[in-house]
Amino acid sequence: LALVLLTGAGVLLRSLMNLYQADPGFKPAGTMAGQIALTPGSYASPDKTIAFYRAVVDKLSATAGVEYAAAITSLPFTSDNHSDVFAIPGYSAPPGTPKPWGNFRYATPDYLAALGVRLLQGRFFTPHDDSHSAPVCVIDSVLARRYWPTRSPLGGQIELHGEKATIVGVVEHVRYSKRLEEDSTGAWYYPLFQRPVRETAFLIRTTRDPVSFAGAMSAAVKSVDN
Repeated sequence: LALVLLTGAGVLLRSLMNLYQADPGFKPAGTMAGQIALTPGSYASPDKTIAFYRAVVDKLSATAGVEYAAAITSLPFTSDNHSDVFAIPGYSAPPGTPKPWGNFRYATPDYLAALGVRLLQGRFFTPHDDSHSAPVCVIDSVLARRYWPTRSPLGGQIELHGEKATIVGVVEHVRYSKRLEEDSTGAWYYPLFQRPVRETAFLIRTTRDPVSFAGAMSAAVKSVDN
């Protein structure tokens, strides 16, 4: 079974943003999010998990009034970030400096459009970035400046726990901390269709009242889950 908790992300995020002057790196107006947790017993298979996410995103995308729909493992201003040390093949940290560190997230292809995040170089994910294709990732502008200051990171790699992924794009840094002025931790993204996890958030962008789509989002999840 899939459990869903709906939130009016646009309303929540705008209220938090009003406390700060910093650019958060995304556009919250017109968004609605629903956090979801898939039970291991029903979604033990990676293929079944991927099929679930594809089907729900497709249903949401086809809903009248929805411009974009996506899934992401953590939303801005939440405590759902995953962080870790990673390696960059061919890179050695200067003496006395820490190893590369950052937040990592899993997202579906329309995440950038749904949250209003700018693509700076290369590309974001496509539906073909799945378990049958070469491992890829996308990094944000903070990681790009920090570890590739004089050249493009495209074609480079990030290695996490022995698994390498080729960098295919660079996106604008999204501030995830409620203290925007202190949020300087870089991030990278993996395709959710390539590395499925069981806890994510569905996100839609609309020109209508986003709260009015709470029922449609819940219905889409239930119809696929059944």
